[in-house]
Amino acid sequence: MPGVNHRPILNLVKHAEDLHPMSEPVAAAKLISALLLAIASYTGFTVPKDHPEIAFLAPAELQHRFCGLPCPVHAFFPPGSTIYLEQGMDVFHDPASESILVHELTHWLQQANSSHPMAQTCQEWLDREYQAYDVQYRWLRDSSPNVRSFSIQMAKLNHTALVARCPSRATGQAAIMGDSPLDAGPDAAPH
Repeated sequence: MPGVNHRPILNLVKHAEDLHPMSEPVAAAKLISALLLAIASYTGFTVPKDHPEIAFLAPAELQHRFCGLPCPVHAFFPPGSTIYLEQGMDVFHDPASESILVHELTHWLQQANSSHPMAQTCQEWLDREYQAYDVQYRWLRDSSPNVRSFSIQMAKLNHTALVARCPSRATGQAAIMGDSPLDAGPDAAPH
């Protein structure tokens, strides 16, 4: 894309097992640009000139860094400019993995298009999370050649329904249902 600065797209962890398709900076820049444009078409967000960095972490490191213990995290975007993906995700050839990147890029665009990088309330956090899942699933559906392929990719994601509410003002108790990353609370939402 003319006028778009793709630096720095990648910030790979320096381990031998990091030899990954995403290590091709030009291909990565093109993929990220295409995904950001797709997300913008779903959300109406403006795509900034600078794009996020992508860092791959070993599964145990990703879990430790963002959950503090073993958890079902495959990617994470904390406020800032780096998206963390589980090492081994093939975002070039695996649509389910690519959809996880779409989810995290949606969070990055939410941050870039907001006056505050972190959600200010539980409801705002939930709204951002629901939007990111909606964009992820819509992108996966739209990029699948048929319903069978879409169903296979959705099964690979192994997601349970995301059904959650913010804590009740009356009781102060969280009303969270389902096995979702929301159990960690709005400050730490792994994907």
